[in-house]
Amino acid sequence: MKTFLLQLIIGEKADPSVIKDASDRIITSLRQGDELINALFTPGGSNYILRHLRDVAIVSGKIGLSLGYDIHQMEELVMAALIHDVGMFKVPAEILSKKGKLTVEEIGRIKDHPKDSFQMVSAVEGLSPVIAEVVGQEHEREDGSGYPKQLKGDEIHEYAKIIGLSDIYVAMIQPRPQRGRIPPFEVIKDIIKVNRSHFPDYLIKAMINELSVFPVGVMVRLNTGDIGCVVRTNKLAPLRPVVKLIKDNRGHDISVNKVYDLMRENLIKIEDTFFQAKTPKS
Repeated sequence: MKTFLLQLIIGEKADPSVIKDASDRIITSLRQGDELINALFTPGGSNYILRHLRDVAIVSGKIGLSLGYDIHQMEELVMAALIHDVGMFKVPAEILSKKGKLTVEEIGRIKDHPKDSFQMVSAVEGLSPVIAEVVGQEHEREDGSGYPKQLKGDEIHEYAKIIGLSDIYVAMIQPRPQRGRIPPFEVIKDIIKVNRSHFPDYLIKAMINELSVFPVGVMVRLNTGDIGCVVRTNKLAPLRPVVKLIKDNRGHDISVNKVYDLMRENLIKIEDTFFQAKTPKS
């Protein structure tokens, strides 16, 4: 991936089989289980950009599977997601690292990056032209409020809508230097409240159904003070997953196998979430 991206950035001939192999690995893993989904909620590595591109591809692929995409559609979607923001590498570093308020010109330069993405990806021989189209539209929004062309509704490719939604989700669940991580249930609430007009309802619903407000593998603190780990989601009640207790309200490890199905525990609710590297077996 690093080499492929570098070749795009400096204009060298890039081998599309590299990005296809990466997408195939993600698709295969998603079809086999939720290991990659669980990895979304572990602390990030040193290379934020590569991690972000990978995570957006994972979320996009999960949504694609929920929509019944065939293997060809899945490959196009995940490949596009893996390189969706490559044009950002063309934005001057002093703009990206600027701590103060951006000028109108600087904001405009950032909003031009989808055009750069389109040109860079279009130059790759052997890559579907749909992928270039999609990376150029990823920041367009359903209501016409996006950029760079202010496209609306059906003018925007469905892949671009999926990647745009996934991009927002991934950006919010990982911590940033200027803020801590945002709990997944707060991310979903924000997307529904703030971005409802930006994406079709069916895509937001697909994302909620597939990722859950409380994804498997996420540590949670209950209103009882106990700490547990989500081991199963409830699609009929996204706010009420199945939780295996890890520590009691005094911080002591719980040695017995104690599991709460929050659909049946009306007085117990989740108050906060934490990152967890491994999912305990239920």
